[in-house]
Amino acid sequence: MSNQRKTRIEDYLLAVELLCRDTDRATTGKVAAMIGVANGTASSFLRTLAESGLVDLQPYAGSTLTEAGRRRLLVVMRRRQVLELFLVQTLHLSIESASEEAWQLEPAASNHLIDCIDSQLGNPIVARWSPM
Repeated sequence: MSNQRKTRIEDYLLAVELLCRDTDRATTGKVAAMIGVANGTASSFLRTLAESGLVDLQPYAGSTLTEAGRRRLLVVMRRRQVLELFLVQTLHLSIESASEEAWQLEPAASNHLIDCIDSQLGNPIVARWSPM
């Protein structure tokens, strides 16, 4: 079985957010390149995200996150950071390894598990980095 994870909605949301730091909008081509998919795949997925209200997609101009997209990304990133910190502090993984493992574990972790880990870590406020 491959060790590579599937592309997720959050991959697109994060790509749009990071690309919008440099420009007003994230172009489909740049999103595709960042995620490692074909332009057509990214275009189709971004249209689906726009229909879901997570991104504002303007043809030929690019995408930005909507408030709903930003909220979803923040929740996922917080869950990921809790997992990262746990993996670094408890299992002594490198931050690079913990980051990738946390990204893979996050969708499978229940809210209860994340809350337990967060509590065990002392409910840390400051994270290593933030997408916002």
